[in-house]
Amino acid sequence: MSTVDSKWSCVVLLAGTMAHVITHGFITSFGILFIAIEDTYGGRKAQIAWISSIILGCLYLIGSGIGLVFLPTVVSVTVYFDKFRGIACGLALSGCGIGNLIFSPLTEYLLTEYGLKGTLLLLSGLMLNCIPCCMVYRPLNEKRRSETSKDHTTEKNQTQGHKISSRAFDALLDRNQEEIQDLNEFEQEAGDKFELQQRETETAMEKGTNNENAFNINFPPKCSVLTRYVILMKTKATMLFFTSQFFFIVGAYVPFIFVPDKAKYHGIKEDDSAWILSTIGITSIVGRIVLGSFIDRKFIDKKILFKMVLISSGLITVICSWLNVFWMLVVYAVIYGIMIGTAVSLTSVVLLDIVGSSCITDAIGLNYMLSGIGGLIGPPLAGTLFDVTSSYSATFLFAGGSMFVSGLLLTCL
Repeated sequence: MSTVDSKWSCVVLLAGTMAHVITHGFITSFGILFIAIEDTYGGRKAQIAWISSIILGCLYLIGSGIGLVFLPTVVSVTVYFDKFRGIACGLALSGCGIGNLIFSPLTEYLLTEYGLKGTLLLLSGLMLNCIPCCMVYRPLNEKRRSETSKDHTTEKNQTQGHKISSRAFDALLDRNQEEIQDLNEFEQEAGDKFELQQRETETAMEKGTNNENAFNINFPPKCSVLTRYVILMKTKATMLFFTSQFFFIVGAYVPFIFVPDKAKYHGIKEDDSAWILSTIGITSIVGRIVLGSFIDRKFIDKKILFKMVLISSGLITVICSWLNVFWMLVVYAVIYGIMIGTAVSLTSVVLLDIVGSSCITDAIGLNYMLSGIGGLIGPPLAGTLFDVTSSYSATFLFAGGSMFVSGLLLTCL
């Protein structure tokens, strides 16, 4: 029987880490494949960038393809740990950086030895290893769930075995109508209370209070998913956060896709360009684990740190538009990797402080959806800028400017 914080939880953690290594290793090393696809099939930068955009859209927006591995992995690692949940999630997500570290030189080696078609075939075989990883995600409390279902079935059969007379049925109907009226009064009272809480929240935002729970949101009882999403979008704090995340994702994946081709454009060897991407992977692990371990310290303001990380990611990417030497691009990769790793670790933590624990599931789902839209349109726009200007300066100015705007929007919180 699978239980929380058990030995099997460690197996789930290991499998989840491997799943992140494989899926995000493929995504973040696409810049190496970008060059090979262009050399083999031709086409404009914007056209080839649509391949990575569709992958990102499936990951975040639709939840298909790699998303069928990524989302269950995040949820499974989260629910299998309680006492060590923060550490477990950090270790699992560090697999994204490890995947970038491994897959970039591996993809370059496979392209040299087997060509584009052989490389895609071998990478597809590696992706199949996600199947045994996901097979260890067993549902928790399955026995209890089965017993509940059995009791429900027995109760239903017993109810169907009784015959109710007409008079008894009328009496039961009158009683139900009274209960429905009481329920309607309760829902109206709860709705009034919800509106009062929302007004108090908006007043707290306008006054700029430092209360940690000032932005917490409460949903009215028995509301649909769409209603909860509308409430989140209508709240100023969450709207700013989601808009910020949209602009951040628009630019965040551009370096992973275009840095290798930018290095080739400036005469840098393709083997060296692969190691630039690996450097981002190495330093992102530092950002996720080392800097992420300081998040819970009382003297650190998580919102301020998050703003600084987003703004710094934008500024360093803007500067990258003028870098044309290998060692300069490596320095950029080091700084950008630390920033992107820290940003990923802080995203859900800051969102939790804004919406509260009761709304975090819906908030994360809506955030993934809007992030998927950003990932879908960002790379093709960046590629179009190169096609128009024949230079990567505009491409990285666009990506850096988008991430810079993302950080500025959060200064309004």
